[in-house]
Amino acid sequence: MNTKKISMKTCLALSAVITVLMGVAGCGLLKFVTAQAKTGNVNRPGVEVVGENTIETGVEPIDSPKVPSQTEQSPSFPKVTPIIGDDEAIRAALGARLRVDGDALMVFVEENTGRHARGRVDNGYFMAAKVGEEWMIVADGQGMPDCDKVARYGFPISIVPECELPSDRPADSDQDAIRAALAAHFEMDESEFYHFEVNENTGLHAKGGVDNGYFLAAKVDGQWIFVDGGHSAPNCNEVAKYGFPASMVPWCPNGGSNAPDCPGNGTTVATFIADVTYPDGSIVSPGSNFIKTWRIKNVGTCAWDENYQVVFVSGNKMNGPAFKSLTNINIQPGKTLDVSIALTAPKTPGTYRGNWKLRAPNGEIFGLTTGNPFWVEVEVKAIE
Repeated sequence: MNTKKISMKTCLALSAVITVLMGVAGCGLLKFVTAQAKTGNVNRPGVEVVGENTIETGVEPIDSPKVPSQTEQSPSFPKVTPIIGDDEAIRAALGARLRVDGDALMVFVEENTGRHARGRVDNGYFMAAKVGEEWMIVADGQGMPDCDKVARYGFPISIVPECELPSDRPADSDQDAIRAALAAHFEMDESEFYHFEVNENTGLHAKGGVDNGYFLAAKVDGQWIFVDGGHSAPNCNEVAKYGFPASMVPWCPNGGSNAPDCPGNGTTVATFIADVTYPDGSIVSPGSNFIKTWRIKNVGTCAWDENYQVVFVSGNKMNGPAFKSLTNINIQPGKTLDVSIALTAPKTPGTYRGNWKLRAPNGEIFGLTTGNPFWVEVEVKAIE
């Protein structure tokens, strides 16, 4: 075997050191380790060191695992942007809705399913829904939430228990119960109502029309009761006792107090008093001209002046104007006004109806307390 030798003295000295430190004997292994330590030739087979020289030994070294570089030890991952917490996102949404700095608000998230949340903000409450990946405020304030709006966002009843329909009475039977409550209040038989309809019903509060007026009803201990109604604006203090949602009683801002800025902060609403001319079903000749006059009452908090208009909204216009000035004098809240429109009957026989409302100077179109328009309805036929 033609193997070159290294100094035995050197081998023995180094072997003694290795024996103390590692408990491993054997000059052949020592020569390999020494060669690797001095030269770093991990992957060069059969290389050893004597003094300052490297020589080929013919000895196959033990494979040493490859040490990864710094780059290989830290693989590259996509950069992740931290996701803002729900509390912070809801606070930001509240700030945007209220047009204030969100950090200035006292916000407490009391319930959060991940898609729906409810809590307190300053002196009121809020309800928020996650649409896509964005939180938006669905309701806030101090009154009852709009249950119809809440339902559109799929809030669980556990978060809005006040919007749960009582289980002892299905919603379909509410209309009959409300009709009975109105009849009891007015001391008349239910069959005597010639007009009755429920326009809004949250399960606990209802609003609708009865005859020529409106009504507000609330469910107390499972029973519907009449709260207010008629032709004029309701008693807002009385309404407040039953927690009606603001959307159902828009004419009661700021607890019903008169607003200093009309119509922006005031209320604009009318109620129907009478058909002065051409009541429903009146017969007119084809193509004839006639003047329809309604008597209405200002039951809001804002006076009507020359900047208010009567406007056509739907049905058959009967050649009437698209709009006209409502009055040339001030009509204070509580006062009545006769509104007249010049019309022309269609030439084809039949029954025709046109619907009209009022428009405030700020562009708001409003009608009667029920939300309905006032209308003209005539039968066109030849008069013999």
